[in-house]
Amino acid sequence: VADHDRDGAVVWVGEGRSAATLERFYDELGEGRAAGLQAVSMDMAGAYAKATAARATRARRCVDPFHVVKLANEAVDAARRWAWRRHRASGEALAVWIKRTRWALVKDPARLKFSQRLVLEQLRAEGGVLWRAWVLKESLRDLYKIADPKVAAEELDLWLGWASRCRIPSF
Repeated sequence: VADHDRDGAVVWVGEGRSAATLERFYDELGEGRAAGLQAVSMDMAGAYAKATAARATRARRCVDPFHVVKLANEAVDAARRWAWRRHRASGEALAVWIKRTRWALVKDPARLKFSQRLVLEQLRAEGGVLWRAWVLKESLRDLYKIADPKVAAEELDLWLGWASRCRIPSF
């Protein structure tokens, strides 16, 4: 368990990935302090949501950015595989290039190699489905950087509308 108000400082460690494991944390925290929690970020495991709903009843349950971006990366990669299959089936040489775009599309932009930046620039110039998928993913990542919860909620609604209209099945 990490405290996001203290730059992610680890405050508790338990063995296992079950509701019972997280319940031990809430037991040690105590009922009063658990009631004071405003928000809890977690992965999407149902066990964590179950334990938090039972023990930190007032806290908002949020999915952590890592797991949200992971899902978005899976959607981007599904779009890439679809584009690759489409071009491969028609015998186009572009299929080989598309197959090699994976890391440029799913990697954190701050960690891209120069060659991967060039791939993104080419995708941007073409403006096709892979570029749109990448922009959707990075826009979703950016939502976690919004400090004002009201603005973040409004931007999330806008993003969800955009994603639902994007015509990229994996999104």
